[in-house]
Amino acid sequence: MYIAFVRAPEIPEFTYKKLNSIKHTRSNEEIKDIWNIEVPSETEWLQLDNNGVEQIPFGYFVNLPQLAFLDMKSNEINSIAEFSLVELGNLLWLDFYSNRLEVISTNTLKGLYRLQVLLLNSNHIHTLHLGCFSDLIRLKRIWLQDNELKVIPEGIFYPNHLPEKIYDLYIGNNPLQCDCKISWMVNGEGTWITITDKHKTKCAEPEGLANIYWNKLDLGIMLQNKSNCNSEYSKSFLHNKL
Repeated sequence: MYIAFVRAPEIPEFTYKKLNSIKHTRSNEEIKDIWNIEVPSETEWLQLDNNGVEQIPFGYFVNLPQLAFLDMKSNEINSIAEFSLVELGNLLWLDFYSNRLEVISTNTLKGLYRLQVLLLNSNHIHTLHLGCFSDLIRLKRIWLQDNELKVIPEGIFYPNHLPEKIYDLYIGNNPLQCDCKISWMVNGEGTWITITDKHKTKCAEPEGLANIYWNKLDLGIMLQNKSNCNSEYSKSFLHNKL
């Protein structure tokens, strides 16, 4: 088993300590079943990127209570079993960049109470269930760009569904539908987020707003299509502003 300190595009402060680290990357034989990788229970840093892993099954992480860093980027992961990460209560960094995920359900990220950094960019995510981030009480940064998100559920980043303020949220290069269904997020009032890449986040539809970046978006124009304004926030905004 090869033990090494691994490279990452950004090294958080908590990594500057002695870690039990394991790196297992693609060899001549592609690994598709994660059960074929044995990991000692004392492991704190686990890098399984650039393999062919297709699923995260329930029970695989049950004996890894000390894990703080998990790198699963550049695999073929299309599903994460519900509650499969619940035993990783000490996890601080979770990287699923460049996989094939489509849905983040309410129970996908359950139990990750200490997680600070979450990378879900460059997947095929089209659905975020309301409450999917509710256990992430220490989350500071989340990458969601380069996915297939058209609509983000209203309230998903409000305090009742997101216990801690997120200082960096990246959502650029998604086919976002810029109407009342997402106007609450563009405005940001009452949310616990800072959208870091508004200058790279643009509307895909409707036609009149296509290719307009969020940092130049007129919220009033977005809300003019009253037929889609069914949310409480949108109705309130229209009543007071238009």
